[in-house]
Amino acid sequence: MSRRPLPTSAELSSLLRSGPADHELRIWQPQDGDRPASVLVPLLTGDGELRVLLTRRSPELSKHPGEYSFPGGRPEPEDDSALATALREAREEVGVPADLIEIVGQLPVTSTHVTGYAITPFVGVINAPPDWIPQVSEVAEVEEPRLVDLLASREVHTFKRPGGIAVEMPVFPLAPDRAVWGATARILEELLQRLAPALGDDGVNQGSDTGITAYTTAMPRPPR
Repeated sequence: MSRRPLPTSAELSSLLRSGPADHELRIWQPQDGDRPASVLVPLLTGDGELRVLLTRRSPELSKHPGEYSFPGGRPEPEDDSALATALREAREEVGVPADLIEIVGQLPVTSTHVTGYAITPFVGVINAPPDWIPQVSEVAEVEEPRLVDLLASREVHTFKRPGGIAVEMPVFPLAPDRAVWGATARILEELLQRLAPALGDDGVNQGSDTGITAYTTAMPRPPR
């Protein structure tokens, strides 16, 4: 199995700009009345492999407890842009200062459907990750999965939306009892479809146009 050299920031930016042409056909388009939110999708390069930082939300939270997410949230009055919101939230949730983050691109806005947010994801490279300082009230733990492992483990599950409409969504298992799903999985899907050419064939199943074999199974929880 091969391992390609890490892509440069310029190469990452180019890949992020060359995303799938069919995004406008996907069901997670922003909806009328959605409220704005932003997230940072942190790429880590410290060990010579591309990883992504995920946080598992505190089980004490009223919305999406225990689920995986990216650092992010709603804009505050001091934020002068969507990017400022994402950078502030990353500092608050995991303790990473903005000067350690190199923004290399942006992913399409994704709707949460059920909770009514239109999320703008910004992709940032952290070449020298600090010791994470999770915000205890919001973050239960931090994980750093390899992108090639996420590619290899990707599944497609069928969910029932309100009204009984069945839709297929990407899901990324991290452990037998844990998986990334919902809006976070949809953002990961957009990221991986763009960066797959830079990841080589290490751990990737051949199948679809993204180099991933997927299957469908019934799941009881609705998408968010």
